[in-house]
Amino acid sequence: MKAGEPLGKGYKLSLLLSTAIISAAVSTSAVAQIDEIIVTAQKREASAQDVPIAMSLFDGVQLDRRGIDGFADLKFRVPSFNFGSAVTGGESFIVLRGVGNENVTSGGDPGVAYHVDGVYLGRSTAVDRGFFDIDRVEVLRGPQGTLYGRNSTGGTINVITRKPTDEFEAAADILFGNELQVRGRAMVNVPLIEDKLSTRLSFVGSRRDGFQDNIAGAPICGDCDGADAEEFYVARGHLQFDPTESISILLSGSALRDNEPVATKMVEPFPGVRFAGALPNPGDLRQVRKDFSETLDLDSHFASATITIDLGPAELTSIFGYQAMEWTQTNDGDGSELSLAFTNFWRNQSTQFSEEIRLTSTSEADPFEWLVGFFYYTEETEQNFQFVDTAVFTFTNGGTVETTSLAPFVQLGYDLRKTNSNIPIKLNGGLRWSYDKKEVDDFQETPAFFVSLSKQQEESWDQLTGKASIDYHATDDVMAYASISRGYRSGGFLIGNFPGDYDPEFIWSYEGGVKTQLFDDRLQLNLTGFYNDYKDIQVFVQEISASRIENAAQATIKGIEIDLVANPMENLTVNGGFSWVDATYDEFFSSDNRTFAGPLEDLSGNRLNRTPEFSVVLGVEYVIETTAGTFIPRVDFNWQDEQFFRAQNDPDLDRQGGFTKTDFRLVYEHPNGNFIAEGFVKNIENDDVFSSLSLPAVTLGQPLTQVTLNPPRTWGFRLGFRT
Repeated sequence: MKAGEPLGKGYKLSLLLSTAIISAAVSTSAVAQIDEIIVTAQKREASAQDVPIAMSLFDGVQLDRRGIDGFADLKFRVPSFNFGSAVTGGESFIVLRGVGNENVTSGGDPGVAYHVDGVYLGRSTAVDRGFFDIDRVEVLRGPQGTLYGRNSTGGTINVITRKPTDEFEAAADILFGNELQVRGRAMVNVPLIEDKLSTRLSFVGSRRDGFQDNIAGAPICGDCDGADAEEFYVARGHLQFDPTESISILLSGSALRDNEPVATKMVEPFPGVRFAGALPNPGDLRQVRKDFSETLDLDSHFASATITIDLGPAELTSIFGYQAMEWTQTNDGDGSELSLAFTNFWRNQSTQFSEEIRLTSTSEADPFEWLVGFFYYTEETEQNFQFVDTAVFTFTNGGTVETTSLAPFVQLGYDLRKTNSNIPIKLNGGLRWSYDKKEVDDFQETPAFFVSLSKQQEESWDQLTGKASIDYHATDDVMAYASISRGYRSGGFLIGNFPGDYDPEFIWSYEGGVKTQLFDDRLQLNLTGFYNDYKDIQVFVQEISASRIENAAQATIKGIEIDLVANPMENLTVNGGFSWVDATYDEFFSSDNRTFAGPLEDLSGNRLNRTPEFSVVLGVEYVIETTAGTFIPRVDFNWQDEQFFRAQNDPDLDRQGGFTKTDFRLVYEHPNGNFIAEGFVKNIENDDVFSSLSLPAVTLGQPLTQVTLNPPRTWGFRLGFRT
């Protein structure tokens, strides 16, 4: 069943009040202080509390303690962040503060930039399958148009892996869970030449049966139970070489293999005309009767080289990145045991190269700090797609897109605290000029409709983006800031669709916030308010036998975010988050053309896709120290308001109601610290919640809602050791 309706406003207020009480209860007794986290959000090391950016941070310990194994878990720990697999597979949806991506073909770009160890990755299929041996994850909210540039209109996510050290380390664990889940992880760090050469290797392998049950069974379908199962393997390696005290060279590489497709489900009863003779569509959202085998074969290879040279007053950094990815999938388009519609193949290949060079000032005494850099990126993608409606048509499209992007950028800062005036203010400003060019060579063929189209087209765009901010350091523990920034996402092509091209989108963001570290570093409370003017929004629209991207929409996005960590008493840690995001179209007129040229609709005032108005995150853990070892019980709670998946905001077709998700885990650590055991339950409520939703072209007889789901209740235990 679907999750329940949104919780009452009184319940929301009670949660906020509870958070306030917890904060007020923090005393100055002998309680552990909150650890400082050093980030590179501004491409130089700084305390997170000194960076004038709204962000959510998780170090490696927090990722393990909170059970954040990847992006599918991260979305329940960060307010105003959403992540989900596309219904048709392929690219994933990543949304921050109402800004994300809707073009999931090879010609599209994300609205939230994704980086691994400083390398921008253009395909959202590249997101980490498992956060293992990770130093930290930084979620930067709001446009990052100066330092991160292209396609960061909604924000930026940085995943920073652990690097080689001069000490031997080793760790491994094995997890057993329901649905026959088995996951093994291992890492080893080996110093090869003292202070000169070291290496670090890690591996994750996981498999699990699917949550979806295909009750059609053999011989109708044969092996058709793979959807929503898990089978992936990730290997990563680093080699750190320090030939001199001033030169550092890091070589990195990783490989990913994923063999299981996303599970899709048609929600409504099958219409009688096209589905005559079909057994009823199972009412259970986890059950289907499919006759067409659904498969996925994904391979990804990543490499990077980071060279850092200390020049004395400045540091020179060069980051080269490479990624090659290939995936092929099939899909049962009608969701029944009849052979009515299916995706015969969807193949994608992409290869990208990038280079970023930065020169960064290093003086800590000089009030003037600066950073200048240059970014270059090239990508070639190829797509081939074939959808078969057995009684109507065979639709085939595809082609290639070549992307070239370059951008010089500069960021300056002037800290008046380091001058004779000693004024507690720092001024910051930055500019970036981006040039993007795309060349497309694509086609579309529908023989039943006598359609055979092709085109070769080239478009280019350039834009100046930037940011200005002022920081006021009232005390060493309280900083207030205000900023204005501009974000830009390049135009592109909806590959294999005609005309298929669309223009860039733009966003002006106005943000103010306060970052505090109170009660002798036992309470960290950060507040943010923002107002975004979002124009020429790239909105995806489905048509009867094609798709299009419209730029006609304008929206206002405003909101409030609260992040806190508190140690109210010895051994007790509480973390919380709250977001209110009012994301609505100011002006948007469009037509729903899934069946025919529908009338123009006024969608002004409707909510943006995948953006709940309210979100609440709350986590509590308590450390129990005994002579037998340390026990750490932890509860994580998430509540999200209703959300819509299409601009039409149809309450019957496009909506996921509000829902809660509660996780519990108990960790045991041996007194010597080398052995760990953990038991966990995720999604105690066991609600069926839509992760994504689409209304395909209506050739099957009536509108059919196709959905993917978040995982149901899962449980398991983990055993591990570490040196």
